[in-house]
Parts: sequence; structure tokens; C-alpha cells
Amino acid sequence: MALGTSTSHFCILLPIASRHALVVLLLLSIVTGLVMIVLFGYLSDQKAVRVAKDQLRAQLLAVRLFQDQPQVVLRAYGRILTGTGRYLRVSFKPLAVIILPMVALLIYGDRYLGSLPFQTNQPILLKALLDKPDAVGNVSLRLPAGLTQSAPAVHIADTNEVDWRLVASLEGNYTVNVLAEGQELGKQVVVSNDLAHLSECRLRGQFWQRLLDCAEPALPTHAPVRLLAVNYPARDIDLGPWATNWLVVFFVVSLAAAVLFKFILGIEI
Repeated sequence: MALGTSTSHFCILLPIASRHALVVLLLLSIVTGLVMIVLFGYLSDQKAVRVAKDQLRAQLLAVRLFQDQPQVVLRAYGRILTGTGRYLRVSFKPLAVIILPMVALLIYGDRYLGSLPFQTNQPILLKALLDKPDAVGNVSLRLPAGLTQSAPAVHIADTNEVDWRLVASLEGNYTVNVLAEGQELGKQVVVSNDLAHLSECRLRGQFWQRLLDCAEPALPTHAPVRLLAVNYPARDIDLGPWATNWLVVFFVVSLAAAVLFKFILGIEI
């Protein structure tokens, strides 16, 4: 455990207060919009995109101008379909390249902006799921200084689950050790007022779920515990009269920024 150290990885020199999450989110969204539009312009054939869009506009105009000539309208609709396919073909390569880092950014960003760190004196629920029913009664905790157990452990035999309620008296990045069948397994618990890189769980196996939900190493293959998890509170971004998930703000602002930079830089999309 490192008490008194920053738990935020966003800023190297200074920690960023959690209450400034909206400012960080807006900056991240604007930069993302700029990077997306610049990458699209660099990776795409701008002349081919412009031609495909002009052909689509021409056929849409033909539909409006020749509404009283069904044959012309039908031919225009056919050309609209082929033109749409042509546009998607010339746009596919840059979009495919952009989507991959975007997915990584969303997964990583959610670990900062999707949840709140615990606060001092706030209840912390730690859950362990075990393989064997007879192991449920033989699990214990080793707590670092600054963390205490505030209630007896709850054993749920039907699901091989053990729950502990903890509380922190100091801010810090703690490691709680769970002892089961002679093995000691650690779980990160962050108590902070700053933006922090949070991991709600440690899992054994389940690669894709770990990729999405966990930011800690996988539990050992032969560990008696298959899941360690804590209940970080969900973060809502405060927008005055409204509060919403960070992803809503991110998508709206990043798309608006991309459209704005499209006109400023003269990039066809």
C-alpha cells in the first residue's frame, strides 16, 4: 500500500481532482474528435470520397426533380444503392483503423470515468467467489493499515460466496489479501478524491470479460477463488439539471468536434 501517493494516471505531475472529471472528459472528447478526423483524412482517398458523395447527391437530386417519371426515379434509386456501396468501400479502411484504438480508449477511459473511488469512512463491499462449498468457511482476510473490517463476514453457501464489509480511515491505494486453502490473493482497493485507475474485479480465466471489466492480473489458474470484486460507486457526469454516463457526453462532444474540425481542415467524410 502506498499512502499519500496519487492514484491518478492522467497527470504525471499533479493529481486531478475527481470533481474535475467533466473538464477532463470534455478535453478528451475534443482531442479524440480531432484525432479521428485527421486520421480519416490521412488514411482515406479524399478524391474517391468526394466523387462518391457527389454522385450520391446527384442521384438524390434526380429523385426530387423527376418525381413524375417513375423510370428515372427507379434508376436513380438503383444508382443510390450502388453509390452507397461505393462510398462505404472507400470509407471502410480508415473507419476500420479508427475503430480499434477507439475501442481501447473506451475500455481504458471507463476505468477512470465510469466509477468513483471509495471515500474515507464509506462502506466497501468485498466479494469472493470460491470453487468448493467446503472452502467458504475457511477464508480469511489480511488487511493493510488504514483498512478495517466493519462487520462479520457473510457466507453464502448456495453460491460459494463470502462477503466482507470494510472501511478506510485514510486515502490510499490498498491491497487486500484474501487467504484461501493456503494461497494468498490480492485485490486492489482505491480510496481517493482524485481520478483514479479502478479495477472492480480480478477473475480467473474468462479472457474477454477480464479485458472489459478488470484492470488487474488474472487470478492464478489453480487458485481456489474464481472472482474477487469490490463495489465501486458508478460515476454520473453532472450537467447542471441532468446527470448522465460519461459515454453519452464523450460520443456527443467527440462527434461534434469531429464535424467542426472537418470544416476547419476541409476533410471529406
